Amino acid sequence: MIRPFAPIVATVMASCALSGCVAAVVPAMAGGALLRQRMANAEERKDAQATPAASTGDAIRAPSTVDTAPATEEGGESIAAIIEGPLPPPSGAPTSIRPEAYADLYAFANKAGTTPPVGTVRHSAILADSGMLDATTAECSIHPAAVLIDLDPAGTLLDSGTDPHADPALADRLAALRSEDITIGWISGNTADRAGEIRRALVSTGLDPDGHDPLILLRYPDDRKQTRRADFAKEYCVVAIAGDERADFDELYKYLKDPSAALSLEPLLGKGWFLIPQPLT
Repeated sequence: MIRPFAPIVATVMASCALSGCVAAVVPAMAGGALLRQRMANAEERKDAQATPAASTGDAIRAPSTVDTAPATEEGGESIAAIIEGPLPPPSGAPTSIRPEAYADLYAFANKAGTTPPVGTVRHSAILADSGMLDATTAECSIHPAAVLIDLDPAGTLLDSGTDPHADPALADRLAALRSEDITIGWISGNTADRAGEIRRALVSTGLDPDGHDPLILLRYPDDRKQTRRADFAKEYCVVAIAGDERADFDELYKYLKDPSAALSLEPLLGKGWFLIPQPLT
């Protein structure tokens, strides 16, 4: 439940946004120190302007890394993968992730992805500026439509295992989107040397029965899911992103000390961003 002083926090944050200050900056790994300093300065300014305010969530630590994996012929060099836990919803109450969310995802993506781009402006689900807590999304009218689905469980990386399972309801919705010429892309923080394993899991569970969907995996030591999302968006208009935590939409959620700072992005839920159950189990 949001505490009584939340309006004060929201007012201060709105003032900050209007003045053009950066609410959240998500740098490359090499800029980690600068990120922490900037966010600390931002927190000090917020505390100074709103003394009664207090954080509604625990501090979220900077992402850790795991050992790199060797390159293989299936494409890609080794990579240090980001590991981070799920972010509590800004309201403090759990967000219900319902299987019915597949229907919402399909309805939105079908409408947004099949709207004739000629003479209209089509927007993606990718934030126009992930360094600002602004719900404005990028314009992408010239690219073919796509839906991006995050395969990683909250707080870890996908392990497809030896007997993966998937919800047939999701497979049916994705098949319907493909029939409308909407591309389905699958993203994971796994390294590209696991492409074959992930592909087999998607085929065997019916999520990608023909094995033609793009896989968006990490390629080199400084690669991140954020950069891979951006790379995918250079070729496709990502009309919808689906995952089981908010960090699947933009990595800025991994760096927020106060989860309520991202309340301005909540209108994107159901309108480009979709929380769905874990696709592969």
